[in-house]
Amino acid sequence: MPERGRLWEDARDRAVSIRMEGTPLLPLIADTSKRITEIGAVLGALGALAIAWGAFTILTANRTSHEGITDDLRRRERTMTVVGGVLLALAFALTLFGLTSRALRRLAMALSFSMPG
Repeated sequence: MPERGRLWEDARDRAVSIRMEGTPLLPLIADTSKRITEIGAVLGALGALAIAWGAFTILTANRTSHEGITDDLRRRERTMTVVGGVLLALAFALTLFGLTSRALRRLAMALSFSMPG
């Protein structure tokens, strides 16, 4: 088994050789923007579920309770609506960022290929 220092040097040498070969970071960036878009979709689904749960709570309380909707249920419904709205806004922002970063990267690639150099 090689010593720890030798393993560190081997890893550093491999990293330097990869950088010297000019490995493009484009696949890494593309993967990152795709993941950002996917995280935005998941947050959007969670936000929609939070809003639906708050509305469902109020509807079931209105049907089953004889004295009507209590202040606690109304507060819980409002909280879930705010949380769901924040999650939906964050999802929209992340999805927009993921899609525009991909489009801007494609534009930059197209411009770099068309420029004489």
